[in-house]
Amino acid sequence: MIEREILLYDVSEDELNSVLLGENVVPGLPWYSGRSTRSVSIGRFGVLAETLDRYDSIRPTCIVLNSEDARRLYGRFGTLRGDLSPITTWCHAFPPRMFESLDGPVRNADLLGLESAWIGLIVAEASVLANRPVGKLTLAACTATQSFAIARTFALWPFIKSSAILDKFDAVQRLLRTSPPKMDQIRAKLSLIWIVLSSVSGVNDAGDLAVSTLARLVERLKERRLAGEADGNEVFSALRKHIPEIDVLDGIEDVKPEDRVARFDFLVSILAAEPSGTNKSELICFAAGYLATIAAGGTPSIGLAERISERFPQVLLWAYVIGSLGQRIVWNSAFDGLGRFINRELSQSFSIQEYPSYDILADEAEVLVDRKLADPLVRLRLKQQRVATVGLFPGVAISVPLEEVVSAARADPPVSRVEVRRPTQGRDLSDLADQIWPLIRGRLLAELGSEESELAKVKTRGKKREASQAGLPFKK
Repeated sequence: MIEREILLYDVSEDELNSVLLGENVVPGLPWYSGRSTRSVSIGRFGVLAETLDRYDSIRPTCIVLNSEDARRLYGRFGTLRGDLSPITTWCHAFPPRMFESLDGPVRNADLLGLESAWIGLIVAEASVLANRPVGKLTLAACTATQSFAIARTFALWPFIKSSAILDKFDAVQRLLRTSPPKMDQIRAKLSLIWIVLSSVSGVNDAGDLAVSTLARLVERLKERRLAGEADGNEVFSALRKHIPEIDVLDGIEDVKPEDRVARFDFLVSILAAEPSGTNKSELICFAAGYLATIAAGGTPSIGLAERISERFPQVLLWAYVIGSLGQRIVWNSAFDGLGRFINRELSQSFSIQEYPSYDILADEAEVLVDRKLADPLVRLRLKQQRVATVGLFPGVAISVPLEEVVSAARADPPVSRVEVRRPTQGRDLSDLADQIWPLIRGRLLAELGSEESELAKVKTRGKKREASQAGLPFKK
């Protein structure tokens, strides 16, 4: 098998058209990690391509372009070169500075031993947002979360700040969903955990008192569990100077399960009396989450955290994170089988020679989505009916449900667009049925959708959240 050479081309806009078609019209230089593309200026493009062993042609795998040129290029190809649009469906796109960070054709994903904790947080966020137990979650619901976007980006591009990740995440939600989910309500609860986990990984420096204290505790728990040691009372001793009431948890290992539940309720009562967002309240949430993982005689009892998740979701979030710390095996059937799939998405390597794993990059989607059209997403050429896979950054793909956009675009087509002709004598009425069916179908779907929505509300009204499982999935 002939090894394909990777070449770097520096081309003008006119030359770019030919290169993207696989024509070797200009000389390319052998590419190696660190070869500079700083010469890529406005109006010029860098193209990374691999040589093919036939027809003296090349296959473009990556385009390096400035943001000033990106919008114009995406729009021009979307209008005039539909055969190659969307470009980012088949070719990676990088800004020059980000491309410079590549140290080879393959970039390995690494969460520095916190994979299981990130997986637990992703599952917990999906469960809280969907108000469903873990057993009823889908992989798409998990890869649609903010925590997944943060974790996957950190794994590949640790220098990208979480604020930039969330800005891109929010832009995609506004672009593709007519009614964006209210993720901002839980974001404040998640942000501290993101900072703590990234601090333990060395991505960010620990900030305020709560972050630094919790980062040390998370690191200590992880190290103890990896070494096969018990957690010990020091978990709470570090909190004692900040939460005097934490004394109630001393000797918790020797307390009966029913008494542990009472102490959990005691922590919740303290939390209810404390203003939200203070250092003390954050530390109490951590302590309550930890207690939920050992409440039932040393085994997890997530139902304790689930029953208060609507009021204090951070307790449930911490319970899943803490219960997952220090787990070496992340390819088992954890979280009802979700764990191994989420781990696959988080840990897969990124290669510039492989095709993008998403339907379109967010930057190109912003150019091609047109709300003036009956189907705003028609130029994206999506082939999945309900979910789009959108790239926030190269190698970072999230799921975005499209039900709202589809229903808004197709629920009730205008009558004027349906041409109804009277059947001539002897013609089968099936022709007429075929002509008026789109109108009937649109109205039926709209009616059925509203009835199902109302029925779902009636069924769930007053219904308590169902406990997902007896124990944390990563536990043996």
